Amino acid sequence: MEKFKHERFLSAVNYIVNNKIVKNKSGMASIFHISPSKFSEILKERMNPGFELYQILVNNFNISSEWLITGKGEMIKAEKPKMNKTLYNESITKSITESITNEKCKKSYTSISAEQKLSGDSQSEIIQLLKENKKLVEEKNAMLEKENKRLNNEVGKLSNQNKALVAKNANLQAKNKELAIQLNYTKQENNALKKGLQNRAAG
Repeated sequence: MEKFKHERFLSAVNYIVNNKIVKNKSGMASIFHISPSKFSEILKERMNPGFELYQILVNNFNISSEWLITGKGEMIKAEKPKMNKTLYNESITKSITESITNEKCKKSYTSISAEQKLSGDSQSEIIQLLKENKKLVEEKNAMLEKENKRLNNEVGKLSNQNKALVAKNANLQAKNKELAIQLNYTKQENNALKKGLQNRAAG
């Protein structure tokens, strides 16, 4: 059921873009108040749209909530949807502001009219959708926490190995100094022996 909801969401987005109600999918991302990269993940069905995105379609593009959630009826509630001017101006302002300041604008939505309010059945479906999304988020968080612990353990092991290597290197340096001293002492003995032999030969 979740897959079919997602497919209907994508159908609604394609309808809006193909009919030039919104210029392109980047414009849709701005209207949804999400980044183009996140919207791309939704379009590729790697991420669920979420309640707010469904609500924007229903409130501003005459998309039927009943069709969107349950698949019953027609996609468009009445006449061909017209872009809500308030939402359009808000999306343009948001895009310009984000491009200049790289900050998110404060979200503001138009009020929901009585005709646009979701039915009891649709609200139940959306609540179920939110619960499913929450469960997915909790599962992902648990996986991330487990992976974080594993990585921390790996870091701990590497840190211990590094300490052992540092200690080993210190020991090698100490031995190297000791060998250098012994070598120097041996050279001195050889020089002394050589000098003694030379003196003996001369005498």
